[in-house]
Formats: sequence, C-alpha cells, structure tokens
Amino acid sequence: MALRNVHFPTGHWPGGHFPGGHWPSELVEEVMSNFDTLIDGCKEHIIDMFSDEITFQPGVLDRTIDAIINYIADDNQSPGALRHKSPLINIKVLNSNTLGIAASEILENSAFYVSIPPRKGADARSFQIKRIVKQTAVWVTYEVK
Repeated sequence: MALRNVHFPTGHWPGGHFPGGHWPSELVEEVMSNFDTLIDGCKEHIIDMFSDEITFQPGVLDRTIDAIINYIADDNQSPGALRHKSPLINIKVLNSNTLGIAASEILENSAFYVSIPPRKGADARSFQIKRIVKQTAVWVTYEVK
C-alpha cells in the first residue's frame, strides 16, 4: 500500500509516496512526537468525548476520575470478543494527582485499585493496577487486572 499526497513538516515526499509503501523510521518518530504534542494540547476535548467515569481507590480517599477504557481481547478469540475469566484492561488517564492518576503515585505503592466494569454494560468491580504501559507528561496508560 503506497501512501500518496502525504505532507510533512519538511515538505512533500518526492513522487507522492514512499518507496515500497513503508514509512521511514525517523519520520515515524517525528510524526508520532508531533501527534503526541497535538493530543496533549487538546486533552480536555479528548476526555470529554471518549472517557468514562471510574473510581480510583488508593486506600485512603477514593476519587472519581475520567478514563479512556480499552478492553483487551484474547488472541484465541474472535475479534471483538472480550476476556471472560481473567479480564485485561488498559485505562488511559491524565498524569495528575487530582484529575487522573499520577505515575508517581503508582511507583510509590503498587496496591492501588480502580473500580470499572469488567466489560461494556456490566457492573463495576475492583481491579488492581498492575503496571504502566505508556507514559507522557500529560497521559498515563495503565494495565489493570
């Protein structure tokens, strides 16, 4: 698949597509960096459009925060099927002590829980935050199980 009419900060790629249809790795890094910056700049709109309310349970004072929930499907299941026995869920939240869950909070103590539905349409239950999947200055993605 060739990419045609793609414009970049440095100008137009000669010929209108990349040889072999692959993005050069240095260009991918530049585009993703620019994309992350763009996403960070409109975080309020993204939260408003795509988030659900969850409860963060640090053990002292629970707080309701907004999170983008991603339900991970098993490899051996058909696309769109959700895990049944051991749900694996990623949540993307603001990297903030008040509006989200700061990465520094999780690094200090690993016994934190969030209350979210195990699948779409189900009642919420507690899941432990297992690890940080991805982190920027504005966003953190956690794996919960």
